[in-house]
Amino acid sequence: MQRYGAIVGVCLLIATAYAVAADAAEGHSDDTALAAARRYVRQSDRYLDHARLKRGMTGYGLTVMSGTMPDRFDVEIVSVMHDWGPHQDVILARLSGTCGGVDLAESGVISGMSGSPVYIRDPRDGVDKIIGAVAYGWNAQNKPQCGIQPIAQMLAAARGADERQRPGDRLAAAGGPGRDGQAEWLDVLLSPRKRDFAAWHCARAGTNDAPSAAGRRLVPLRTPLLVSNVPPEAMGDVRGVLAPLGLVPLASGAIGEADRRAVGDVDLRPGGALAVTLVTGDADWVAVGTVTDVVDGRVLGFGHAFQGDGAVALPMGPGYVHTVVSSLLGSFKLGSTIRINGTIDRDEITGVAGRLGPRPSLVPLRVAVNWTATGRKQTYTFNLCRHRLLTVAMARLLIQGVARGWHALPPQHTVDYTAEVRFADLPAYRVDNIASGENITELVSDVSRPLVAMLDNPLGPPATLERIDVEMTIRPTSRLAVLRELRLDADTYRPGETVTGEVVFRPFRGRRKAMPVRFELPAELPEGAYTLTAMDYLEALVTQQAQRPHEYAPETPAELFAALQRVVGTRADKLYLHMPLPEGGLALDKRELPSLPASKARVIVRARPLQTHVFRKALLRTVQTRYDIDGAVSASFRVRKRPHETRLRRMKDQTR
Repeated sequence: MQRYGAIVGVCLLIATAYAVAADAAEGHSDDTALAAARRYVRQSDRYLDHARLKRGMTGYGLTVMSGTMPDRFDVEIVSVMHDWGPHQDVILARLSGTCGGVDLAESGVISGMSGSPVYIRDPRDGVDKIIGAVAYGWNAQNKPQCGIQPIAQMLAAARGADERQRPGDRLAAAGGPGRDGQAEWLDVLLSPRKRDFAAWHCARAGTNDAPSAAGRRLVPLRTPLLVSNVPPEAMGDVRGVLAPLGLVPLASGAIGEADRRAVGDVDLRPGGALAVTLVTGDADWVAVGTVTDVVDGRVLGFGHAFQGDGAVALPMGPGYVHTVVSSLLGSFKLGSTIRINGTIDRDEITGVAGRLGPRPSLVPLRVAVNWTATGRKQTYTFNLCRHRLLTVAMARLLIQGVARGWHALPPQHTVDYTAEVRFADLPAYRVDNIASGENITELVSDVSRPLVAMLDNPLGPPATLERIDVEMTIRPTSRLAVLRELRLDADTYRPGETVTGEVVFRPFRGRRKAMPVRFELPAELPEGAYTLTAMDYLEALVTQQAQRPHEYAPETPAELFAALQRVVGTRADKLYLHMPLPEGGLALDKRELPSLPASKARVIVRARPLQTHVFRKALLRTVQTRYDIDGAVSASFRVRKRPHETRLRRMKDQTR
């Protein structure tokens, strides 16, 4: 069998080389990979060209419905649609029969059948040959009809447009978001507000249609994503994040020891389950499809894109199917990984392709949780696949799930958290903060923000993620405090004096309290009216970005990384005292110029010789508190070198 596979592989290489040369001679250089694959299929004794198919021809397909052994199902050719997509045809077929105890008339086309090879007898020699793989269907259809991906189009995808392309290079070559969308992209990434960046990223990048639209046209079969160690209440969250990526998350578990011993060292084979492992360690997350063919260590599967990123590096291996669940909402396979024995290196519109042998590297994720109410401490370790979308989504979902792993979060709680994300050739990204509320949105926001930014970088090639470490302490009390008022001891101060007063706040479910504040004024401060504002970290960031925009206008990956670190560098348990100054300046290409007359500043801004930003100067002081501060309050005063004497000021001067 190995000798046969090697011979077929050599023949494929020779035929491909011959076809490419022939295409070049004929001038067909626009899609040499597809042309070569079609020529090879027409000459092959293993495959049957879909151009030879006729309505009513019958054959069979192979797929696993339980365990690891493929079973047969019946196939009838309905039609062949040419130019269904760009340089793409599709075969329409009707499935029937009982396969592995599953009646396809009742179950319909099953999620997880993607890639199931279909064989039709070649009338020229009477040999059953592969025509392609089950790949498409209609949502909510009441008959098991499907679209089959022609094998030539899958072979072209296996070769790829450029074998030298590295994972993520397709995105880098395209420059990430288009120029028009780059400003919006950066605005979101550098926004002071916490948000679910992983869900936003997946929704923005996902291309799957809504069910109402998808029901009217042929679409790729959804891929079941079998997840373990996810609390039941968190499954809805998992589905919401991953649905735009064409994945159907389903609660499952790993293969049992008895079954693992029984199946032994099963290999990838046509019709066998193809497991794309996304998470290992204290959780097993695996996307399940079907192997279409294996030739000389090269594996074809799925028949449609997994995520469609071109060059990738995803772990693959033989899968185990626990059972098939038939449902009116869509039937699906429950499965798990047996082992990882290779790497998927191509993810194209017409299928995925991988190579048996070396495994790809994974990203370690460590999450430690300390529950002060029960004294329970837990540490979880995971390994994540490397992918610009999935790595972000999985890190976010696993951190969220761990926080709710043993019991729900207290209705009102405070989370003290630290996180460190390490990328190659960049400083360590660090977060140290607290958050009070009903979830851990702030934590997952701070961790997923740099992952979205640097793995799907709009300013340059994606960074290499090395590891993620997260620690959280969950306290069953809220430390939220809302600011109510800022009171100053005087309405007039001299330059160089210290503004004194108190800020009034109300702790969660508590009575109002006052906190003393002191704010030193510069000795050279000009006379005039000023406003002092006591604010939370969010208002401080919003104000800082408005006044110093050049610090948040990155043009390189390093500048983007530095801006991200500044955004998450403010702590929620600090009170920020902010006072704008009358003078400002210009920043040319991030370099701040000294104060200029307004007329000269306007001339430079209009000329814009470089990236130009007008900024304002301000004074900022911080006060450490034991509360999670929320809100902003202000008070005004005047600065005079010789203020009118008042009884209050005279008393203060006498006590100095």
